[in-house]
Amino acid sequence: MPIGLIENKFAILSPEIMAEMVRKRKNKQLVKIEASVQKLESSQELILLQQQVILDQQRTMLELYNRSQEKEQLSQDGSKYSCCWPYAQKAALAAIGGVAGAAAKGMFNYSIEYYNK
Repeated sequence: MPIGLIENKFAILSPEIMAEMVRKRKNKQLVKIEASVQKLESSQELILLQQQVILDQQRTMLELYNRSQEKEQLSQDGSKYSCCWPYAQKAALAAIGGVAGAAAKGMFNYSIEYYNK
């Protein structure tokens, strides 16, 4: 094969073939870009879901804390909750501090059971 033909190999191709090659290359790039966009969108959705879970947990912990505050006020009035307030307070404060809400609920339930004995 003469060197001149190797250097000019694209000159032999028809404009239709060149256009097809360019279109295929662009399609491959578009597919890669679309995949990247989908990964970003799914990552953003995951982050939003995680934030929603965190907000729900914080809301639950705040409700527990508010309930424990109500119980403290009742205990200061000499009601039946006076013996379980320390347990409820510890559970609510631990929940706000990041300890699992289930542990806080269990601690409060334990204090209620202790009172009922």
